[in-house]
Amino acid sequence: LDIEIINCNNNEFPDEQVNLLRRSQSDTLYIVGGDEIISKTVNNAMRSEMFHLTQLKMKYEFPVLAFFPVGGSNYIAKTFFSPVSSRVKNYCESAMAVIDGKCQSANCFKYKIGEEEESIALGYVYCGDATGVFEKKYRFFRRFQEKLSALYYTLTHKVHAKKLELSYVEPCAGCSKCSVYKTLLTPQQHWWHKLIGTRSIASSADKVINRGQAINLNCGEEKHVKLSTVVFKLANDLLSDDPPKMDLLVGPKSITRWQFLNELWKRSNSDNPYSVSSDFQTSLAGRSFRCHITSTDETTLVVDGKKLPSADISVEIVPSLIQVLVPK
Repeated sequence: LDIEIINCNNNEFPDEQVNLLRRSQSDTLYIVGGDEIISKTVNNAMRSEMFHLTQLKMKYEFPVLAFFPVGGSNYIAKTFFSPVSSRVKNYCESAMAVIDGKCQSANCFKYKIGEEEESIALGYVYCGDATGVFEKKYRFFRRFQEKLSALYYTLTHKVHAKKLELSYVEPCAGCSKCSVYKTLLTPQQHWWHKLIGTRSIASSADKVINRGQAINLNCGEEKHVKLSTVVFKLANDLLSDDPPKMDLLVGPKSITRWQFLNELWKRSNSDNPYSVSSDFQTSLAGRSFRCHITSTDETTLVVDGKKLPSADISVEIVPSLIQVLVPK
């Protein structure tokens, strides 16, 4: 393998390394790191002038991605690996995927916070308490010490509900505006087909709209809801293609200290500090979201492991923007 190392800690790639991001120069961009590093690398690459292209051209210009999942939060990489695999097995599968893997398309999402520039991310947007409990890295007895930190946080902090106003557009799953067609079983036969002895081929005239299959009759219309919740998370369904979507996970309006401690311990066991367990979540799906936080309590947004100041945020799914090498 011919390897070139790119430092993604800068906001922009050095000029001499930008050309390496063209598929003609590199077969694979192998990203080593957790969610924040992966999103930052992809975002910096997308901001390069050479990548202001259509989605179709992106597939031919942008190198295939592969991930080596090392970080505090590994939601993105673990989407492409078995969640029950050991860490060592994931490392081996990740390395083998570069040598002999298959390409799989993945969805990204664009997000914009306040008046800041629009950015690209892959995994999730999280808003909740205890975002700093699992930041410290422990060399020994990691999970035990994380649970002690969670216990201390729970005893010294009170969990407040976040109030927010949410606007979202449902994913299209066959709507009247997108025209659900069915093809007639017997295409129309014209006199010249009988004269020449040829068979008619179904054309657009032989297709009719089947409104009985239209699932979403209000495609593209925004829906508005008001929420009061202790935690919410927008999770990108990286592999969804029918239709591409993000899931909004919402917790309860209030929670006891014991329930909150139990939730933090589950996050420690799952190695995902920004997970929302199925024990207390309701969800809805959308292809775009606009969120306005109305509560006065200080809150923190986390996008792919990166902490950001709490502000209005808009999110929109971008289907099949990147390709990732995964084990066969």
